Amino acid sequence: MHTLSLFKTEPSDTLAWPHANDQISPNSPARDVMADFAEHAPYRLSAATPAVSLLPLLKQSHVNAALVTDSNERFCGLITRDDVSEARLLQIVAEGTRREDIVAADCMQPRNTLHSVAFEEIQRAKVKDVLETLRASGQQHCLVTDQKNHEIRGLICARDIAELLNLKVDIAKPATFAELSRILAA
Repeated sequence: MHTLSLFKTEPSDTLAWPHANDQISPNSPARDVMADFAEHAPYRLSAATPAVSLLPLLKQSHVNAALVTDSNERFCGLITRDDVSEARLLQIVAEGTRREDIVAADCMQPRNTLHSVAFEEIQRAKVKDVLETLRASGQQHCLVTDQKNHEIRGLICARDIAELLNLKVDIAKPATFAELSRILAA
């Protein structure tokens, strides 16, 4: 066994941060904007986390979205800052749930509603391809799935791409038939 040398931490010692990739462009490889869970564990929250603490947790962790897991650590959904906005919480209260009883499972996007793209496709795609796919589908987030291993391999977030490219990325959800009917009837 070898004893390591210990040094006093100096006041001039600063925290190391990942280097921001200033070279990201629309023509960069799509992998550059993917949160790859094979390289970094995903940020996760319990489905039982009280809703009032979700937004502060996301902000404190500097993430726009988190995976939601059940009591057995199985993936059950995705939660974003928009999902826990004041407007969304008020909507859930209006549906009959007391505010203090709302948990992540009540406001998350359930697993069966989420879309994914194949990891193999991401390896060949460019950032602009990802943005166009998100725009066309009206999705702010997209899971990346390793089809061969049946694993959710990563997450791509339009907001993160917009920040990296220093652009405003406007992705609106496509209107449903009911919403279009309501608009036309007005």
